[in-house]
Amino acid sequence: MHLLIQFISGLLSIVFLVPTAYAEGVPLASEWKGVTESSISPGTQGAVPTSVVAEIDMNRTSSAIVQIKGMDGTVVRSESVSGMYLVYEWDGTNQNGEIVSDGVYTFEYHITDGEETLIDTSLSVAVDTRGPSLTLLGENPLHIAYGSVWEDPGATTDGVRVETQGAVHTNQMATSTVTYTAIDAGGNITSAIREVVIDPIPVTVVISNQTHTYDGSPKSVTVNTNPEVDVAILYNGNAELPSEIGNYGVEVSVIEDGYQGTAEGSLAITASAGSGQSTQYTTTIRTEVEKYVVTVPQETGTTTVDSILQQMKRSPLDIEALQKALIQTGHLAIAAPTGVYGPLTQTAVRFYQLSHQLPETGFVDTDTLAAIENELVPDTDTILDQLQEILTSVEKVVAKVIST
Repeated sequence: MHLLIQFISGLLSIVFLVPTAYAEGVPLASEWKGVTESSISPGTQGAVPTSVVAEIDMNRTSSAIVQIKGMDGTVVRSESVSGMYLVYEWDGTNQNGEIVSDGVYTFEYHITDGEETLIDTSLSVAVDTRGPSLTLLGENPLHIAYGSVWEDPGATTDGVRVETQGAVHTNQMATSTVTYTAIDAGGNITSAIREVVIDPIPVTVVISNQTHTYDGSPKSVTVNTNPEVDVAILYNGNAELPSEIGNYGVEVSVIEDGYQGTAEGSLAITASAGSGQSTQYTTTIRTEVEKYVVTVPQETGTTTVDSILQQMKRSPLDIEALQKALIQTGHLAIAAPTGVYGPLTQTAVRFYQLSHQLPETGFVDTDTLAAIENELVPDTDTILDQLQEILTSVEKVVAKVIST
């Protein structure tokens, strides 16, 4: 018998040709056993065959029992074929049609003519379904700057090749993915995904021109950026430019796609000499006995901080007392004093001044204070509370003096 191994249509063929010189009834010599090794990769589309075919051309009608055994001798597949031309193809699956595990399998067949054994032979077949190695070069995820040129670091494999799929757009603030697929000769694959993150370009933001003199027109700060980009500017949280005297918080944010940067500052609009406009001062005086917080206007060139302090020292009211008084006179609509000289209290003072033919400033000057004191008749509880506060403060002073 002659042994011929060949590829037919991409499949490994093991062909046993039996010479016709052997007459029917003459047993074939048992030493004619065809044994070879091959490799298959079931379920793939590579260069390695996905199945193995055994073909034997007999000189008489014969039958064969074919068994596929694992390395431990376990039979994973058993089939029977018959005829003068015996063909069996194994696709690397077990009796249930499932692809077997990787390893070397013995392809055994026992051929008879129904009466006697003609051939016993075997064939070893290696099954390989493992994918090749795949290593991504560079970082994953990979960060690159907005607008930069995308250069794929690539990947390595012990297989035949690596294919990539996926586009990276560096002019879009989005995360892209690139899929790498390594393929070996058997068509087995290994895949990996790389994330490509587009990072915004940092921007330096500088705020200047932050002090202006009041003239009734809107004022703004000057913003310079590096690189030069579009920004949004807010003044006390609003996009509208301020025009009134005061201090305004400034927030600058970069709004151009692909860039990032912020800055905070302030804008001051001050009164000019003789303009009749006023600048607000908030001063706190702390003594051992009493605490006053009073906000008063300053006419430029006419009022100094020293005069403010003198007024506060001789004032019998703190903010809470002022608010209590305005609540009693019906000019301040709040549930209880807050101790904060805010917009509601300032408006209440304006209302009080208007109703008493006083200059409408919104701040407690000497005339306004005198009018409030003359109008109010302190109740007993208020007097007792004030006396108790004074007594407590005095006790603290005495205790401090004694301790020193």
